[in-house]
Amino acid sequence: MAVPTPEAEDAKRLARERVQLVSERTRHLNRLHGLLALHGIGEVKGRSGGSWAEALEELRTSDGRLLGPYLRAEISRSAGEPSRLRWWKTLPTRHP
Repeated sequence: MAVPTPEAEDAKRLARERVQLVSERTRHLNRLHGLLALHGIGEVKGRSGGSWAEALEELRTSDGRLLGPYLRAEISRSAGEPSRLRWWKTLPTRHP
């Protein structure tokens, strides 16, 4: 087995980082979906490219209650994480 050179290892770094960021984004999205499902909310209008903040203000639980302010804040923070991590799309999928 050949030992990779430091340059070859460094070239693989971006692809590895991309894999980690994709995984982190998936965890955040799953957490967000879990928080919503916990309160009987299956789908949110505006989640995919719409006015998410406005939709969040009007979200209601499965029994018709508005979300509490702390839950709304937690969901808002969780929803912001994946967009912060979107820059991974600019990273190469494979090392050169």
